[in-house]
Amino acid sequence: MKKLLYVMLMMVLAVGLAACGDSDENNNANGENNDQEQANVDNGDNGSENADGAEEGDADEAAGEDSDALGDENYQQIVDLLKDNDFEVTDVQEGYDDVIGSEGSVTMVVNGEDMLALQVYKMEEGHENLDKINESGTATLEFEGQQGDVEGFYAIGNYAIFLAEGHPDSEAVETLLKDNFTPQ
Repeated sequence: MKKLLYVMLMMVLAVGLAACGDSDENNNANGENNDQEQANVDNGDNGSENADGAEEGDADEAAGEDSDALGDENYQQIVDLLKDNDFEVTDVQEGYDDVIGSEGSVTMVVNGEDMLALQVYKMEEGHENLDKINESGTATLEFEGQQGDVEGFYAIGNYAIFLAEGHPDSEAVETLLKDNFTPQ
């Protein structure tokens, strides 16, 4: 009986070693990848180059403010107003046309709050959704065929602006834009 127990114990040990000890190829491959990653870190390369050889961060900055979205001088006026009043404005890009009646939009990150981006929509002159924003601060949005109302909008001229109230600078941005933004 002792011999049978001893044989079974040895079989379990052998199977365990075989299962855990056969990762020699994986260890070498992972070791090579880790060495390559370490070399990239040592060289200051994070592996995020685009096809032109420029790093992604540079491409984002270049695409941010020089994008077609800022072809509208009013979008640029908003960016300039914020920057001139010591707000950090980054990641300026073309936004989504999910507000019914919008002709175009732009989003931008204000003071690093990337989860609560400032959204500016150019609305059709006299559109009923623009009137609704002026009256109640509520805009009708459409996403994947579904419509719903979202509160927290305000309009200046034919531009609808949304910055969630959870943003630490929402009141300051709203006051600045209402006092100084004059759409052309």
